[in-house]
Amino acid sequence: MKKSLDIVILGAGKGSRMKTDIPKVLNLLNEKPLIDYVIDTAKLLSPQQIILVVGFKKEQVIKHTRNRGIKYAIQEPQLGTGHALQCCKDLLLNNNSSILVLYGDVPKITLKTLKNLYEHHLKEQNDITFLSADAVDSTGYGRIIRKGVSGLSQIVEHKDCSREELKINEINSGICLLESPEIFNHLSSLENNNSASEYYLTDIVKICNKILKIGVLKADNYKEILGINTLNQLEEMKDINA
Repeated sequence: MKKSLDIVILGAGKGSRMKTDIPKVLNLLNEKPLIDYVIDTAKLLSPQQIILVVGFKKEQVIKHTRNRGIKYAIQEPQLGTGHALQCCKDLLLNNNSSILVLYGDVPKITLKTLKNLYEHHLKEQNDITFLSADAVDSTGYGRIIRKGVSGLSQIVEHKDCSREELKINEINSGICLLESPEIFNHLSSLENNNSASEYYLTDIVKICNKILKIGVLKADNYKEILGINTLNQLEEMKDINA
């Protein structure tokens, strides 16, 4: 059964590799802040609410977006994507909704792909659905470990991959759909026993693989799920039409 839709945009990061003094999501792509691309696309899905997770220099991000009709969750300190979603608990726990998780530094994600993801999630009656893509260069991205054709066994972050896992070209975009309030029964089980000492939202796959239905949908164009972590990537993104 179709639920209402809530959207969470993760935008708390400093973006140290950008080597700028402003929050990562306020860096300009073709004279437009990265976060504006994501909010514009999110609004096209007509969600009941959009929650922006802020942290580093949060006042600047809130000031820039305060007229967009969105809500805010504070993530301080920034302890990973799983922790970021937990910071939204008070705004989401009492909603019987599907939660779409987007990223403030992934500006090229298209409405078409997000609609496909949502429709697939509902059709398969999944509890969690991740968006993946086959990348030309998978460096830095978590790898999708498949279970069957459409199932998902595990997502392994690049830093934690074995040699064999590093050969996998199917990457995790980070974008996903989850069901509330069920997901909050499991987020507290996340651990930070990894190279970054962060609470990865992707670890929910290992925790819940036997008790929830978890799937993955592959995007047609890997370029639209690319994130921006450096000024060089920002420059390269200017020429990408997803």
